[in-house]
Amino acid sequence: MKLFHKFLIALLVISIVPLAVYSFITLNSTGETLKKIINENNINLSINIVREVNEFFSIIKSKTYFAKEIERNKSMADHIIFKEINEGEIVSGVLLLDSKLNTVTGWGLNRENLNEEIINRTLSTGKCEVTPILRTESEDMFIDAAYNVSKKSKETLYIRYNPGYLIKKVKPYLKGTGKPLGRKNVFIIDPSSGTISVYTKTFLRIPADKLNRYAKLNQNEVFIEEGNLNIVQKISEPGWMTLFQEPVSSAYFPVKQLWIISAILILATSGFALLVAFLLANNLYKPLKILVEGMEKVSEGNLDYQLKILSNDELSKSVSIFNSMTAKLKKLQNDMRAKERLSAMGQMANVLGHEIRNLLGAIVNALYIIKHYSSKETQQSEIIKYVEIIEKEIKSMEKIINNMLDFSRTRSPILEKINIAEFLDDILKNFNMPENITLDFEKKQFPEITLDLDIEEIKQVIRNILNNSIESMEAKEKGVLKIRLLRTVLEKYGESVPAIRLEITDTGNGVPPENISKIFEPFFSTKSKGTGLGLSVVKKIIEERHGGKVEVKSGINEGTTFIIILPINSDKNE
Repeated sequence: MKLFHKFLIALLVISIVPLAVYSFITLNSTGETLKKIINENNINLSINIVREVNEFFSIIKSKTYFAKEIERNKSMADHIIFKEINEGEIVSGVLLLDSKLNTVTGWGLNRENLNEEIINRTLSTGKCEVTPILRTESEDMFIDAAYNVSKKSKETLYIRYNPGYLIKKVKPYLKGTGKPLGRKNVFIIDPSSGTISVYTKTFLRIPADKLNRYAKLNQNEVFIEEGNLNIVQKISEPGWMTLFQEPVSSAYFPVKQLWIISAILILATSGFALLVAFLLANNLYKPLKILVEGMEKVSEGNLDYQLKILSNDELSKSVSIFNSMTAKLKKLQNDMRAKERLSAMGQMANVLGHEIRNLLGAIVNALYIIKHYSSKETQQSEIIKYVEIIEKEIKSMEKIINNMLDFSRTRSPILEKINIAEFLDDILKNFNMPENITLDFEKKQFPEITLDLDIEEIKQVIRNILNNSIESMEAKEKGVLKIRLLRTVLEKYGESVPAIRLEITDTGNGVPPENISKIFEPFFSTKSKGTGLGLSVVKKIIEERHGGKVEVKSGINEGTTFIIILPINSDKNE
């Protein structure tokens, strides 16, 4: 896992997790408290509804007991029936009946619509008798009450009450509910007949098992059934009950709304915390990332790389130390190279003295023979033979001295813009190619590519490689020297730059695997003659002085391929 991600996760955990835990605990506690408040409000609402039902029955009693006034003063019967009992919307009809159930006075009722059962009961008990909730053929609900006015005359006061009055009184308590979530409702339960739905003004029946369960509940007990919040209240005198009901989704919607709002706030806070954590982590990680990238550049050999100071804190000090370290490393590297050159010069002097001594010995011998033959009459061809030996050995000395000078060279390369294809063509035309070797230069349709090169140094590189390739094919009857130019890229300091690829392939004996890694080392050679500086000079010119790359691929009896990669328009100091 990257350091940036570790920073980010740590900051998020520190900022968001405590908030989420605290919010969950607080919301859970607040939600439970809010539910209790909602339940208490609904209990108070159901108590008020019970109060209205009790008041309804109080009115029934008060109006029914006007029968006592009729008994005391029969002359006031009409006045009591039409003025006192008829007052208000609760009464829909009243009759005063004689012992034969004939109408003495009254209004709103017919003799045929009376309930003789409660008439007989009141004549028997002398008390007010009330029917359950009844319905007419047109589904209108009513409640009848009868009271024996006089035991002697057996007159009966019969009153019909309208439950719609009760519904009208209760319904205002159901206002303010949201339609999408479901409405509150109140059911006035008459266990002996049926139930009135206050909200829909309809008559329905509740199964007996439910009624029995409701009857056993405690007063003000809240329970959830079939997705509804329910509160059953008992009405003492007639044995009725009220059932307050509201969908749970509607009743506890404020709790849900609290969770939703809190979730939105938590998400918004988390988003803000994520943004702040991201910016903070990025601010902490960016200098470290730049520092790591700088280390990678230095590890790849780019000691000229310098970091920019982005902050004014401890990290800036690290950057300053890093820049100072790279400068010191570069100086140390230059010092080491200078020491290596001095050491190599010492080795070179030893090798040079040995090689030149051998060459001078051959020259001395050749001069002695020339001198000997010149005092006699000798064929001119013999003298020319030994002069050629002198010439050859002098050229060998010149080559050794040039290699030594090239290896120890410290001046900056003199760069010129040259077309690489034409440059190679010119070198090959002027190169003395042995008769047993066929040259195959593949440059067809190669684009016009210009490189910044030191002409003399690159010529020496090509010649050194060509000489090595030709020497490896000297013993063969026929050999092929193949040269190819390609487009490629050079991986340099972690970046890909456009480059050309020059491949020089021979069909010689090849290089043993154990020598592949040594052929570019100074003074390494498998030949009886030479200093072993040719390929080390090639490596130095290509890699150190031109910012390129040189490789070799070879196998026993498979030939050898030298690969030179040079950046296009590269900076020599890069």
